[in-house]
This record gives sequence, C-alpha cells and structure tokens, in this order.
Amino acid sequence: MMQQDMVLCGARVVDPVNGVDEVREVGICGGRFAALESLVSPRRVDVRGLVLAPGFIDLHVHLR
Repeated sequence: MMQQDMVLCGARVVDPVNGVDEVREVGICGGRFAALESLVSPRRVDVRGLVLAPGFIDLHVHLR
C-alpha cells in the first residue's frame, strides 16, 4: 500500500542539536522526513499546539 505524502502544519519544532525552536511545516514522505518541495500532492494535517521533537528519555525511573 502506498503512503500518501503529508505536511504537518503549525507544529512547534524543537531540535536542540541544531538550535531550532520555532513553528514550522514538516514534510513526510514514505514515513520519513522530506523536503516540502519534493512532496507530490501532500495531505495537509493541522498540528497546531503540538510539539515535534527528537525522542525524550525519562531520567527519573524507579526499577523494582
């Protein structure tokens, strides 16, 4: 099954490694991040109010 290209619109993108913390549009093609100009008739998804960031790790864990 082909996955449709999509654009996440209005996400707050946080990337500490590259010093990014701003609202942006993010392209996804085949389940991977892609340049917006490379997408073919993408579906637009409104994600205002959500944060897009690398995975977080809970450093305060109790293993019992």
